[in-house]
Amino acid sequence: MLLYKKLKKQVIPKPGEIKYLALVGASVGKAWNFPHLVDRYNLGENIVLGYRCKYDFDKSAELNTLLKAPFPVSGIIIKECSAYFPRELKPSEERIKAWVKGIRSHGITPILATVVPVTRERDKASPGKFQSILAFNDFIRDYAAKEHLPVLDLERAVSISDTDRHLREEYAQPDGSHLVKKAYDEALDKIAVELIKNITSRLNN
Repeated sequence: MLLYKKLKKQVIPKPGEIKYLALVGASVGKAWNFPHLVDRYNLGENIVLGYRCKYDFDKSAELNTLLKAPFPVSGIIIKECSAYFPRELKPSEERIKAWVKGIRSHGITPILATVVPVTRERDKASPGKFQSILAFNDFIRDYAAKEHLPVLDLERAVSISDTDRHLREEYAQPDGSHLVKKAYDEALDKIAVELIKNITSRLNN
């Protein structure tokens, strides 16, 4: 029996029964209180959500810990933050591909998340950041489609529209980057719960 201390929850991790999905990210994941989606939406006792925080684009150490975990891991969500942009896209893309390959080699489902964009005002104040985020998100969607990977599309959930991909002002903190509680409650919870249900349902079949 393992104790998930942060959740204060005991489970007996039997393969095929308990589905453990972990989000590897930074500020958005931390403020979201991601593990407690299970309780907030009554997702069932057979689903356990975890969160591992790393304030850096390079999530290798956290991913390796999950790959070596002494309990079955069903899926890993890789999520990057706008703080790490602008950046060179090619090395970033290759790193994502390597992570996906490593996760798959352990029989775990890789799940890619798009990056939450910034507001118009933050875009003006940080030249290059917004366009770099969009280019990375386009890569995430294209690569996921080719590899048949699930996508947690955070950008689409909180952006103004498909044609204006800036973060909605009502969802943004004063810095134009981080999210307020309304964004999690109205936008992100919904798409995350839908994704979790789809993935766990597929894993059960």
